[in-house]
Amino acid sequence: MSPSLAEADMALCINTPGESMMESNDQGRPYLGYQVYRNLVELIEMADDIVHRLGKPCVIADVAYANGADLELLQLLRDKKLLFELAGYAGWNTSGNTLGTCIAQGMIYAVYGNTQQHRDFLSLRYVEDGGYCASVRRDVSDRVLPGMGYNYFSIDGQRGQIAEQVRAELTRFIEKHLNDPENNYEIVIDDCYMPWSRMFEVGLKTHVRDTK
Repeated sequence: MSPSLAEADMALCINTPGESMMESNDQGRPYLGYQVYRNLVELIEMADDIVHRLGKPCVIADVAYANGADLELLQLLRDKKLLFELAGYAGWNTSGNTLGTCIAQGMIYAVYGNTQQHRDFLSLRYVEDGGYCASVRRDVSDRVLPGMGYNYFSIDGQRGQIAEQVRAELTRFIEKHLNDPENNYEIVIDDCYMPWSRMFEVGLKTHVRDTK
């Protein structure tokens, strides 16, 4: 811990919930209480100031929702062109898993800097935590599985039609919510499979490429 931001080597910004924590795939439902005790715009402005004015590494722990990212946060990060300027990001599963992941990534960043591997891991977090956990998992489970005779806990193996559907929906999510032609990058899915033949987890490999 540092007594001030000026003396800190790195900053940890935490996106917290409002009155109570909701599941990430419920965030599209109106609930005004979720904006109580939190100011997402101020958080993004703070992160932007840390990165661009102070030039310090900034890690974001996205624990506003359980089991997935805050989609509004990702949108604001893209608007501020911060997605690939962060030293670490996570927004998956429990608060403990999220904090452990993004802080560890930030410590690796402090040693090795903004490497290709670092950017690729950021892309994985955005696609999995935002794309799959907060959006595609619920959509495919509700819209696709019933008509094919499957359910949340039992689908057609690791690399069946459901995995193909998930990959297609994640690709659409990337194009709509993450890629930014003006910022000269593109996120690419290299592999997508369902490791336990159910919907809770997704197996992903992604990378980000420079489009300059």
